[in-house]
Amino acid sequence: MSPTFIIYTSGFDENSGGSIALHRLCDALNQLGRRARIWPSQRPVQPPPKTWKDRVPFYRRKPRSWEFPRFQTLARLDTPVATAVDLDDAIVIYPEVIDGNPLQARRVVRWLLHRPGFHTGHHEFGPDDLFFFFQAAFNDPVLNPHTDRLLQTFFVRDDIYRPPAPEDEDRRTGTCYILRKGKDRALVHDAKGSILIDGLSHAAAADVFRRTRTCISYDLYTMYSMYAAMCGCDSIVVPDPAVDLNAWYPTEEERYGMAYGWSELGWSRATRPLLLPRLKRLEEQSNETVRQFIQTCDRHFQVGSESSPRLTPKAATEAP
Repeated sequence: MSPTFIIYTSGFDENSGGSIALHRLCDALNQLGRRARIWPSQRPVQPPPKTWKDRVPFYRRKPRSWEFPRFQTLARLDTPVATAVDLDDAIVIYPEVIDGNPLQARRVVRWLLHRPGFHTGHHEFGPDDLFFFFQAAFNDPVLNPHTDRLLQTFFVRDDIYRPPAPEDEDRRTGTCYILRKGKDRALVHDAKGSILIDGLSHAAAADVFRRTRTCISYDLYTMYSMYAAMCGCDSIVVPDPAVDLNAWYPTEEERYGMAYGWSELGWSRATRPLLLPRLKRLEEQSNETVRQFIQTCDRHFQVGSESSPRLTPKAATEAP
C-alpha cells in the first residue's frame, strides 16, 4: 500500500484560511484515491519515555476522554481523524507555522501557507523537508528553489458570498474592515461606525459585505477581500510600504476585484465581474496541483509505482 498522508492541523475553522486549506487538502487527496487523515495538532506530543514500561510514545497511547477537546471537522469534507497506526510510514504534512517534527515522521512535507516566519518571527525546518507553497509570494527560494512546487486548494463559498438583489444595491452605506494577520498595523481609515469582520461567521460576514459600500483589509492576503468583492463591495487592501503591487500579486488575474490602495479602486470595479469565474477555474485547477503534489511526493520519497493507485477522482462531478 502507498503511505498514508497525515495532515497536521487544528480543527476546522471557517474563519481561518490555513485551517480551510489543510482540511481541504485532506479531502482532495481522498477524492483522488489516496489515503489521507487529519492529525489534531492539539494532541500532546512528548519524547518516548525511557522506561521499559512506558516505551510506547505518549501520542500513540489510547487517549482518555478528558485529554483532548472535541475535534471539529466539516461534514461535507472527507477528513477522517488519524489513529496512531496511521503514523507508521506516513508522509506527514506540516504548515510553515509548525516548528520541527512533532510526530517524528521520517517523511516530512512543509506547506508554506504564508511566508516562513511571518507569524512567529522564526522557523525551524528539517534539512530533508520537502517544500511546497500555496502561492509564489509565500515561497522562499533559499528553502525551496523549485518554482514548480505549487500546491493549492480552494473552497469557494459562492453559495454564501453573492451580490444583493439589484433593488438593494443602492442601499449600501458605510465601511467594514478586516484585521486578521494585519492586526498590528496602524488603522488608516475612520473605524468609528465601521464594522469589523474578524470572528464573524461566513453568513454574517456576507451579510455585512452586501450592505456596506467599502471593505478595507489590513491583511494583505486573505480570501475575505475576494469574498467582499464577490458580494459587490468595493474591496481595498491597505498597501504595505515594503510590498509593491507586483510583489503583492505578480499577475493581474490574482488582483481581480481588489484594489491595492485607493488609487486602484477603478481597477477593482472594472475587474470585479471576472473574479468569480477565475476562482471557479482555480477550484478546478487546484485538483491538478494536488495530483502533481502526489507524484512529486512519490518520486521524492521513493514510493513504488507498482503500489501507487491511479490518481482519478472518486466522482468527477462531485462538488468540493
